[in-house]
Amino acid sequence: MSDDVHLLATGLLQLGRGLQDFVIKTKTQMDDIFQRLNIFDQSFSEILQQTNEMKEEKQQLKKATTRLQATEEEMRNESLQLNSKIDVLSIEKIQLKNKLGKLEEKITELVQTQLDIHEPREIASLKNFVEQQDGQLKHLLKIVQLQHAELTKQQEQIQDLEEKINSPNFQEDSQLFSAKEDDRLPKLKKTAKNSNSRGNATDCTWIYNAGERSNGIYSIKPNGSKAFNVYCEMEGENIVLQFSSAYNLMYSIHTEILYFASSKNDLKQSNGCINSLSSSSTENPWTIIQKRSDGSVDFNQTWESYIDGFGNLDGEFWLGLQKIYSIVDQADYILRIELEDWKANKRYIEYTFKMGGPNRDYALFLSRITGNIPNALPEQKEIKFSTKDHSNSTERKLNCTESDSGGWWYNVCKETNLNGKYIRSSSKRKLERKKRGLYWKPQKGKPYLLKSTKLIIYPTDFETFD
Repeated sequence: MSDDVHLLATGLLQLGRGLQDFVIKTKTQMDDIFQRLNIFDQSFSEILQQTNEMKEEKQQLKKATTRLQATEEEMRNESLQLNSKIDVLSIEKIQLKNKLGKLEEKITELVQTQLDIHEPREIASLKNFVEQQDGQLKHLLKIVQLQHAELTKQQEQIQDLEEKINSPNFQEDSQLFSAKEDDRLPKLKKTAKNSNSRGNATDCTWIYNAGERSNGIYSIKPNGSKAFNVYCEMEGENIVLQFSSAYNLMYSIHTEILYFASSKNDLKQSNGCINSLSSSSTENPWTIIQKRSDGSVDFNQTWESYIDGFGNLDGEFWLGLQKIYSIVDQADYILRIELEDWKANKRYIEYTFKMGGPNRDYALFLSRITGNIPNALPEQKEIKFSTKDHSNSTERKLNCTESDSGGWWYNVCKETNLNGKYIRSSSKRKLERKKRGLYWKPQKGKPYLLKSTKLIIYPTDFETFD
């Protein structure tokens, strides 16, 4: 029995030892599990924190998305409103443009059909009369100066003749004086008896001095140029009569001004004086270089055409830049521009001028001396000639000859153009007339739409034709 007890005790001891080992092993495992649980707990805490952060970021993103959607909606609404306003403005712009077009058309009609309502008729007539008389006075003063110079020369020649008569060798000196007189007279006068002498003329003044008094086509040959035909506008009275009567004319002008100022109502007599003075200014043999009257010739020509000339000397024509230059290069000349509007009102203006040659594109340099219309061309400034294929205008970005039609001495576009497209006065074509055509456009005041134009030239001194 003791053996059984011993055996049982031994078994229990072994069982206790096994349980102790199991407990120790289990405790080790439990410690490991707890350690892992701690690590897991830390990881879980970090994941939970990151999850919370992500949730917060998600909330912020949702809020930002909501704000962006609201902003996008506002921008869409504003864009629709802007488009709507742009459409309204476009419609209003078109309506305003149409109204401006109608207003400009009405203004053009008023300018052409009515007198200036802001100025009394008598004052306007007096002002116009005084301006005309002032221009005539300047013109006649220039004539008097020329005549004075001529008289001074004659006085010197008379004194020279008296000295020669009193000298012992009278015959020899007399022959010498005769030779000087022959040299002093224009060459055309020397050959006036020769019916073929016109071929040697340098301009219409020579032909006039030869005794011709009929308007018509003549052949001239300026110095250094080939012979060509020109149209000469002559007058019956000799040019010397104008010089000798200059002082009387000036006195009558002053008298007429005083009379007009004291009696404003008597306009007929004053107008008669104006007309007589205006006609007296054309008592010269003029060489015509341009003429427009009926639109029968197209003036929208090329550079070469404007150099050579075109048209019909009996009708509308442009003489030619090279021909004009060959004439005016011989002496000092006056340029006279005669204008007529569609109501048969006639105006004129005169300039002293210089003209450049082909190397300067036939540039013009003007200085106004008289006239009864406001100046519309640049003075004391070189302006070059331009055509549709040879532009010299100041506004380089715009070809004036394309917008205005016709070659001319353009300073800037939309200025005076006497070679523009000829458009007849018609109510059906008011808009086209308003934009282009023949017109005289002063810097201040109304433009003059023209029916006819004429450019004529005349030398300032006979003695230059030696």
